[in-house]
Amino acid sequence: WCIGALLCALATVAQAGDAEVPALYVGPFAGYHTVPGFLLSFEADTYPKGGLKGHAEGIRFGYNFNDAYSLGGVLFHSDVSGSGPWGQRGKAESYGVAGTARGTVDMDVLGVGIEGARRFHIWNSLGLVTRLGLGVGYVDVNFDGSFDGYVIDYPDHKIHEPAHEHRNRIIPLLGLGASLEWRPLRNLVISAGPHWNTGFGAEASVSYLFDF
Repeated sequence: WCIGALLCALATVAQAGDAEVPALYVGPFAGYHTVPGFLLSFEADTYPKGGLKGHAEGIRFGYNFNDAYSLGGVLFHSDVSGSGPWGQRGKAESYGVAGTARGTVDMDVLGVGIEGARRFHIWNSLGLVTRLGLGVGYVDVNFDGSFDGYVIDYPDHKIHEPAHEHRNRIIPLLGLGASLEWRPLRNLVISAGPHWNTGFGAEASVSYLFDF
């Protein structure tokens, strides 16, 4: 009963002090992240069909114009991995061999972008926030495994050897998200919900508001 009364009191204080005033905000976010297989087709012709799984984290910072709209920046990092086949169609044949490379694929994405948010009040200190962001990212892909095959001109000559590949490039980023947002205190915001940014997942975040 005491805990419930305290939470209600905090929500009442937050709502009472929730005036539509400008504020700066900053806070971290983190969660799980999955890169689906179809996105890997931009990197290789054969790839783990189940995609790559891991985590994502970052930090948001910016300006709340009022209780409904905000605009700011986001720093984003994801680290995912998965196991399965990997390679470019025809690459092995160009070396006079045929076969399949299998192993572990690791992908890191480091990005920066701008992000706008729209908030909708639900009840008391609870709300819904939707986000849209655009940015640029650096993708680093590493494959570590083995190649099993044979020499095309000598099919009886079997091959089993280590296989490694590393590639990186710059890509555009599109960020989408929707979260339930709770403000237990006037300057503290806690939120959680699904996201998309070179893959999909769910994240939780904590932000602090600096009133003018």
